[in-house]
Amino acid sequence: MALASKKTGTIHGKSGGSKTKMKDKFDGGELDHIADHPDDFPQNAAILYALQNITEDLDSLRTYAGSELRGAIATNTAKTPLIIGTGSGNAMAGNTTVISSTQATFITNLGKGITSELRGTLTISKDRDNNLVLTDGTHTWSIAPSEG
Repeated sequence: MALASKKTGTIHGKSGGSKTKMKDKFDGGELDHIADHPDDFPQNAAILYALQNITEDLDSLRTYAGSELRGAIATNTAKTPLIIGTGSGNAMAGNTTVISSTQATFITNLGKGITSELRGTLTISKDRDNNLVLTDGTHTWSIAPSEG
């Protein structure tokens, strides 16, 4: 999943010496004073609480991105194997046409007659109009070629 766009803007525009002064206050424990005396600075204490939660969330993301995610990518544990074969869950290689076993048997036996358990021999021929004619001794079927 890709990260969404950033929702917050710049919190301050300080740089150089001004930013260094802010860092010095941070390093000097000024936030601890707010945390130790939340009733003295209630709005700042609420902001400090929210910032701590955000910090913990970011630490969790770093842990995940640093170890679990990299490990999953390295070992490719999220893979779905693609198996080439003829099973119902397999992919088929190349330009593969799928036919039933009955169709395969019919094609194999074309030209030498097909023995039907019900009616005997199936005769395959063409008539003078180039139609395919199938006869089983009782019934006759005529199949016209497609136009095109």
